[in-house]
Amino acid sequence: APGLCVKYLRLTSKVWTEEEVREELHKVRSADEEEEVRSAAKTSAAEQLSLQPLYARPPPVWLHPAFGAEFCDPFIAQSPLEESSLHVSLEVLALALDAMLHESGPGQQLSHAARSALNTAAAQLKDARKLAHKLAHARKGGGQERSFFSAVAKAFDELQPSGVLLLPWDGEVPLLLVVRRGALPDADRCSVAVVNPSRAGTTSYHVADGRAPPKVKYGTALEIGDVPLSRLADEAWWVVFWFGVTVPAAEAAAGRLKRGPLAVLYEVLLPYLAGDSLDRAIAKWEATARRRGLAPLPARTLRRSDSGHYGCCRHALRYLLVRQGVSEEECRRASLLLRLQMFSLARHDLQFVQRLDQAERTVLQLARRQLAHKAAKLGGG
Repeated sequence: APGLCVKYLRLTSKVWTEEEVREELHKVRSADEEEEVRSAAKTSAAEQLSLQPLYARPPPVWLHPAFGAEFCDPFIAQSPLEESSLHVSLEVLALALDAMLHESGPGQQLSHAARSALNTAAAQLKDARKLAHKLAHARKGGGQERSFFSAVAKAFDELQPSGVLLLPWDGEVPLLLVVRRGALPDADRCSVAVVNPSRAGTTSYHVADGRAPPKVKYGTALEIGDVPLSRLADEAWWVVFWFGVTVPAAEAAAGRLKRGPLAVLYEVLLPYLAGDSLDRAIAKWEATARRRGLAPLPARTLRRSDSGHYGCCRHALRYLLVRQGVSEEECRRASLLLRLQMFSLARHDLQFVQRLDQAERTVLQLARRQLAHKAAKLGGG
């Protein structure tokens, strides 16, 4: 009959008394009610988890790839904890920064200047989140490309002198392009930085630093400057940009294409913006930046797992702080406090989880050790 749903059915040849019928019906109702209570408890617990603003049924934060990338990068290769995308990592990082900068958050331990710079950088990352979402949809086709480029065009139209725009790139590896428009009277020029902490591309094009052997660090933010803003308005540049984002890396690896996605970025797009070879453009800008008193960009450790989707967000955050004049020491302190905030989200979620399996315990233990290690390094211990 319409609206009738049979959940339990039992066939028996026994003739029950009226009392036995009541007992059997009670057993069925009890099982049904128990399942409803269990489901309601799960729903109630999910509503209290840290990532609830991002998901209808969120996982505990330690099961999210962003948490694994923050604390367990050397240990999560070829595991589900490295599988994510740029826009998702931006969402989680923005949520953690909001909690950190709350009046009761650990960000209150920073100086006023550093806190102000972190607020500005957080807002810029949130704007990048919107473009990254649109890029993810555009790559699937279905006419979404126009929506992405319309959003990019609008963002450039609204870019004020001294403003910053973060452009997502997801060709071969995820990374961020940071466009910093010049202040008046140089508002017709900008600098462009490629923030790429993945081994692909970085080891071939970014500056290496071997002053602390056996570890080799890299300048994960490759910056060129004095770029005419009009070159970023060239439609041909955006055609090549889209080709670089969408061309299958496997075809380039098989030799069917002259350049893969990253080669298109580093060997075509950036030299066009600079009007020179990439090496010469980098060297010229480094000399100009020194004359203008800009702080040198620090060398960083590359990601060891396939977690560049989160790594480029974290490295872009450091780049944005450095370019706002935040000292290296304050940047390190902000990084530690952000890590502390991520760990606090895990402690919060533990209140609403009934049990942990061994893998989850391992992740949390690694996070605790990494947090302690970072704090000891900052304290000189």
